[in-house]
Amino acid sequence: AVVTGGKFTIEGTVESPYLYNLSVEGKNVNLPVFLENAPIKVNIDLAEATNNNVSGSPLNDKYSVYAKEARDSYQNKLMDINKRWQELSTEGKLTPEIETELREESSKLMEEYKQYQMKFVSDNPNSIVSAYVLRTISRGLTPEEVEMYLSKYTDPFISSSYFITSVKEELEASKKVAVGQKFTDIKMNNPEGNPIALSDYAGKGKYVLIDFWASWCGPCRAANPGVVKLYEKYKNKGFEIVGVSLDKSKDAWVKGIEDDKITWPQMSDLKQWDSEAVPTYQIKGIPMMVLLDKDGTIISRDLHGESLEKKIEELLGA
Repeated sequence: AVVTGGKFTIEGTVESPYLYNLSVEGKNVNLPVFLENAPIKVNIDLAEATNNNVSGSPLNDKYSVYAKEARDSYQNKLMDINKRWQELSTEGKLTPEIETELREESSKLMEEYKQYQMKFVSDNPNSIVSAYVLRTISRGLTPEEVEMYLSKYTDPFISSSYFITSVKEELEASKKVAVGQKFTDIKMNNPEGNPIALSDYAGKGKYVLIDFWASWCGPCRAANPGVVKLYEKYKNKGFEIVGVSLDKSKDAWVKGIEDDKITWPQMSDLKQWDSEAVPTYQIKGIPMMVLLDKDGTIISRDLHGESLEKKIEELLGA
């Protein structure tokens, strides 16, 4: 469509409603629109993106209400917490007490956000809008939760949509790296450029912690001193750590290792979120820890801080 006098019109019909992205040539605009056979009003403000909105049709009105609540009550507040974290860290004012407070505040808000999203999905079965929302949140759900929500989509068109089929594919992948499963091998280069594999360490008679992290990840760097202490305490008692970095810059990765005094084996394909480790181990955020037993079976996922220390102490003694 050509914009004339600040207005444009697109006409037509669709066999089934679906999500499309509306862009403006030469401008940084990418606006989600649920196309359906009803009048749809689109407002685009090139100066202020927060004024962009889509309304007028049932699906778009429903999504607009959801998105506004998500943005105002959760996303903006989480961004504020992260901004405070970064500012205090830069100024050297991020004390352990403040860090714990910010982490707890962020975790509480993220859990509330998750509950809000889950309720929206539950309240809107067989809707392409909720299918889209489920796709965005599925990585933060347990396999059991994902299966429960998938069962709500009985409409043939929606259940065969990209949103639902991709969730199903990720669900099958997550089952392969769930607690109780044998580790899946990954091979990358170490900082010296030599290829190493997880199988070089896992299943060799030691408890192995796979530490997914990155030098650019604030929470990862904040957690590293505690992990270093844990390693020093147990490395001679049958405990090993393998770091898998989601870095993109080798220099930043190496500097992070040196600055944080990390001495355990490291690997990375330097592809950040495009790393093969992300889909293989269903990484939803970092830092993420996967603990393997002596035979290479996954015994826990996402243990951090005191919970991780207690688990290692339970396995190897004080």
